[in-house]
Amino acid sequence: VIEVVNKRDGLPFDRNDQNLLSAFASNAAVAIDNARLFTMTDQALTARVDELQTLQRIDRELNTTLDYSRALEITVDWATRVSNASAGLIGVMLPEGGGLLLPVQQGYPPEMERFRQEPWPLDKGLVGYVASTGMPSMVRDVSEEPDYIAIVPTTRSQLTVPVARENTVIGVIVLESDRIGGFDLEALNFVVRLADHAAVTLVNAQLYEEVKRAN
Repeated sequence: VIEVVNKRDGLPFDRNDQNLLSAFASNAAVAIDNARLFTMTDQALTARVDELQTLQRIDRELNTTLDYSRALEITVDWATRVSNASAGLIGVMLPEGGGLLLPVQQGYPPEMERFRQEPWPLDKGLVGYVASTGMPSMVRDVSEEPDYIAIVPTTRSQLTVPVARENTVIGVIVLESDRIGGFDLEALNFVVRLADHAAVTLVNAQLYEEVKRAN
């Protein structure tokens, strides 16, 4: 809205003044809209550059290790940090559908410790669903999701992303938030890309450990 008051010559506004202001407003609308779109584009570009820089840092950290456990820790640490998750873990797929081991966990209660050695079944919870289907899951409100299994009492939303290599799921990243709608599309896309980057390092680390055992 544009408003002008009190003409300097003291005369009342007339139809010509109104037409002039309307014409100016039309031109201003185009300029304002273009500026707003440019700002949005600029912000999106800045966010994309920031993400690429973050992924570069993650790659540098991942590429400095062939230790499988350390690679898992780096992946979970960055996933929880960037997404502002209150809890996070990574599951590793066992051969022949034997379930998932959950070797790296942050923010989970002690009763989850046993799944570092004992398999989590693939027919249990969102973790098993994502591992079985290879499809990511973003739940805005876990109280409305029948497949969700409550482990952390404060969790309100959950993001689960498969880690895949050559169309084969080798693991799952699970992130939890204590806020409803704690994850958005931007967080989902980032974790998907992080999983792609981590998959290469995890496969290489597995191969390296197999070579060491063979030697």
